[in-house]
Amino acid sequence: MAFCLCSRSTGDEDSARKSLLRGPPSFSLYAQQNFFENELAFYQATQKFQKENFPTAEAMRSEARKIYETFLMPDAPREIGLNQSTMRSVTSNIAKPHPSLYQSAMLEVGGVLHSRLVEYARAFGLDVAQLQSAASADQRDSIPLRTIPISHNKPVRRSKGGST
Repeated sequence: MAFCLCSRSTGDEDSARKSLLRGPPSFSLYAQQNFFENELAFYQATQKFQKENFPTAEAMRSEARKIYETFLMPDAPREIGLNQSTMRSVTSNIAKPHPSLYQSAMLEVGGVLHSRLVEYARAFGLDVAQLQSAASADQRDSIPLRTIPISHNKPVRRSKGGST
């Protein structure tokens, strides 16, 4: 699978070559260029929701509703797809939210993001584990890559031939 390294509005191959010479784009830019920026934004919003210390139940309910209306309700402005059981779980608990309201959705989207992180690493010849550990120092990304779950059962290793 090929990935666009230039802006969406141009098919300029020179621009793509120049991008490669400067190094790989940030993961956030890569997400935008490869059309999974909504999943990344959802993961970031739900992670913040989970960690937030809301002053009132109403504040938590308001933020939970905002996330739901932005990403999950039908025809949401940044709609993402989740399986039916995850959607039912979120929908049935949205009226009385709790910090782990979006936990199952985060796991589902985290799996997608992990796959995309592996694609990103392979596209630019990077090691996923090293990429995540170095990401904490990389201020180019709006979401720390180290928060995207890595499957430790299937480590990504680069062979000398360049294929995995």
